Amino acid sequence: MWEDHPLSCSHPQVSPELLQPLVTVVATLGKLGPIPGDISLGGDVGSLRARLLTFSSGVRRAMMHPDGNATLLRCALRATKKQPGAPTAFTDSWQKAVTAVKDIWAKLQEDAAHLRDACRTVAAAEATTEASKGHLVEAVTREDKALKGLMADTRVVALPSEVTEVAEVVAAHDAQVAEAREELQAASKATEEVAAAVVAAVAAKERGQHAAVAHGLLEQLVAACMGACNYYSHVDHCLRDVKAMLHVT
Repeated sequence: MWEDHPLSCSHPQVSPELLQPLVTVVATLGKLGPIPGDISLGGDVGSLRARLLTFSSGVRRAMMHPDGNATLLRCALRATKKQPGAPTAFTDSWQKAVTAVKDIWAKLQEDAAHLRDACRTVAAAEATTEASKGHLVEAVTREDKALKGLMADTRVVALPSEVTEVAEVVAAHDAQVAEAREELQAASKATEEVAAAVVAAVAAKERGQHAAVAHGLLEQLVAACMGACNYYSHVDHCLRDVKAMLHVT
């Protein structure tokens, strides 16, 4: 089962079954990093960028674990096979280490799935934003109409010849101007609100697009973490077989 190889101990190699998911994890994190903006995922999730930093730390812990290489186990077993009880003790210790690494990948898979689902929610929510540039055009048109109305109402009016009617005409004119001014103020305020809503909608649309991209990449990340976890589960089963061969169950 354990074949000697002259370079096996001096040049430990990663199993192809593990190398593929590890490469995918690193490559996917490299694609997630440059996504513009810091997508807020809401609730207690926080931002995508902050969570990815934490996630990357977990990946480093898993990949840099000192007991994660099967080649080193093969070397250790070969070196201790003539020492009574040493292979058994070493295999037991190694199994605990493998379990620890497997648990890290299982947690990373869970975290990646959580981020994936959060990004899917953000992408779906931002896609439903209704404010558009068309709404802004309508608001500006209403404001322009109100401005023209005010300009028309503020023109000099002809005063009647009867002095008794002058005050009444002036009062009516002032009231009309005041009403037109209020309409313009209301239209201007509405334009500002719609403009702010459109800006927010554009930003939301961009966030939604970025979240959709992140969702697709996180889907790949979940699968890669599952692959790494499955690999260490397989190693764990193999170690159980080794212990059985050593008459330790």
